[in-house]
Amino acid sequence: MENTNNPRAVYNTKRRTPSARGKSWAGTLLVVFTLPALIVMVYVVSASRGSAVIAFLIPAVMLGLGIFFWVRSGIEQNGTISFYDNKIVHRCRNEVFELMPGQISSVSQSGNVVKIVFSGKTLTFVSAQASLITQNINSFIAAYAPGNAGYVAQAAPVAAPVAAPMAPVAPVAPAPAAPVIDKAEEIRKYKQLVDDGVISQEQFDEILKKMM
Repeated sequence: MENTNNPRAVYNTKRRTPSARGKSWAGTLLVVFTLPALIVMVYVVSASRGSAVIAFLIPAVMLGLGIFFWVRSGIEQNGTISFYDNKIVHRCRNEVFELMPGQISSVSQSGNVVKIVFSGKTLTFVSAQASLITQNINSFIAAYAPGNAGYVAQAAPVAAPVAAPMAPVAPVAPAPAAPVIDKAEEIRKYKQLVDDGVISQEQFDEILKKMM
């Protein structure tokens, strides 16, 4: 019986989600501009003879935010890949990918990096258990390959039967109507033959019986 509710194996992964990449860029920009901000603030404070604390306050805040965004970008890329009997699910923060049978085109591994191609998309992540993950994915692909028990073939659409053209039926000519026999006229003819001596009275009587 397939296990469709609880994963049979779960592995930790790291993936650069769009949100993590955004925080990483924000942290980089803040750190890069910390030194220029410090120089500008020192110049402004010196010109206005203000407090030296102010000159370091804004650059310190920028540096602190930059480090915070860097840390957050690293935390947000932590994820998991779970193997069920009928699907593979990769979760990383708000991103969830469900890989169903027949969707995975290929899987490759280079060191700790795993790359999965599915449904025209590419999912790339890093894991210390990359080899085990790759083996599980290959087993999943093989389990649903044509010829195996789990494979469900897509039924080809059945074309509607095309009716063979019917041969034209030649019109049947009506049978000619049987001529109407005037019995009285026929009897007179046979009676005349009796009178002329062509047939006997007995023959006439026999013909008359048949006609009646």
